[in-house]
Amino acid sequence: MVFVTVAKRKVAERVREQKEPYDFKTDVFEGKFQPLIAAEDVTVEEGEDLIIKVEPVEIPPHTMVLLSPYARNPYGHVIAVGEEHPKMMELGRKVDRVYFAAVRHGRIRKGDVLGVLILVDLRGE
Repeated sequence: MVFVTVAKRKVAERVREQKEPYDFKTDVFEGKFQPLIAAEDVTVEEGEDLIIKVEPVEIPPHTMVLLSPYARNPYGHVIAVGEEHPKMMELGRKVDRVYFAAVRHGRIRKGDVLGVLILVDLRGE
């Protein structure tokens, strides 16, 4: 039982580590990996789907938004992102909430990383 407790603590510590966005560039396009950070404390139950507020992420016009499929939170996965009123890709947008599918019972704390967005600039500048 002690091993499980230590393992859970270590996982929780790693969830809080990578919070800063970082840029990437290929020969074809540029983009950014943008962490999605919880803006509220939430208790989740296994099998539950819920909306969680996140720190706002500005999405520039003409930017394709992808979700990293790699799980970044031990309690579940971000399966969608959005804002109160959806907008077209040609307009600036702001992600302020995520749709989260919980895979186990736990407590998400404000500041935890929930997932990662991949923002791809389609303007080709």
